[in-house]
Amino acid sequence: MENKNNFSAIPEKIMSIFGAPVFVMKVLLDGKRQFVVGTAQEIEERIKTDGFFLQMLKEDDFKV
Repeated sequence: MENKNNFSAIPEKIMSIFGAPVFVMKVLLDGKRQFVVGTAQEIEERIKTDGFFLQMLKEDDFKV
């Protein structure tokens, strides 16, 4: 994972919204994990079509 801080492949429309990016984690989309926002296949498809996948927390996610 030598290129974990190389964000040159991220589209400009995403980079212009956020500040300086920082690598946090790598997620294996092997179909064995459950995601709140969709299946691994749906996430992979969005990455293929849009060039990225962005998961944003909703306000309800912060309520305990």
